[in-house]
Amino acid sequence: LGSYAMYNCDALRYIEIPNGVTLISNYAFYDCDVLTNVKLHSNVTNIGDYAFYSCGKLKNVDLPEKLKTVGEHAFVACQSFTSISIPDTVTEIGDYGFNNCQNVTSVKLGSSLKTIGAFAFVNWKVEELIIPNSVTSIGEGALYGCNSLKELSIPFVGQSRTATYYKAVFGYIFGYEEDSSNGFSNDSEKCYYLNTSNYE
Repeated sequence: LGSYAMYNCDALRYIEIPNGVTLISNYAFYDCDVLTNVKLHSNVTNIGDYAFYSCGKLKNVDLPEKLKTVGEHAFVACQSFTSISIPDTVTEIGDYGFNNCQNVTSVKLGSSLKTIGAFAFVNWKVEELIIPNSVTSIGEGALYGCNSLKELSIPFVGQSRTATYYKAVFGYIFGYEEDSSNGFSNDSEKCYYLNTSNYE
């Protein structure tokens, strides 16, 4: 399905993607603000950047079992999502992939996932999250604003198993603010803030 195919289509409420389609291209359904249901057939392997950006009424989408990648900003602000299930075939979720899906309370991440992009899961309402051992990289601020989180299982601390300096601290995946109180700012001065209200 081509780029911008249904871009800003204000009348589109439901669509079924044909079996022959393997790629949902960039911006394909960008800002389709009354779109509520999408059926993706099993041959879709890639969802492009901004593909379903700001489809605020789009309900939970069954991601196909052959899917390999979710592009950057693909599902930003899909605020009607309450659950997300990533198939075991997916290896990468791009930067901001599911950012600001504010009503997500249930998540399953597939066993082949390797890369979680920066700010990918911002503002979810999940209380429990298991990041599988297959993951080798977690982007900066991936869990920023996930203030309901009570239980978190991660395969390493920081960006990766080989990360160093500020990228190797627990707070890296929760975002940071720079401390310029000493008159300068550099990587060693990055400060991380966690919501500790749920931890005892």
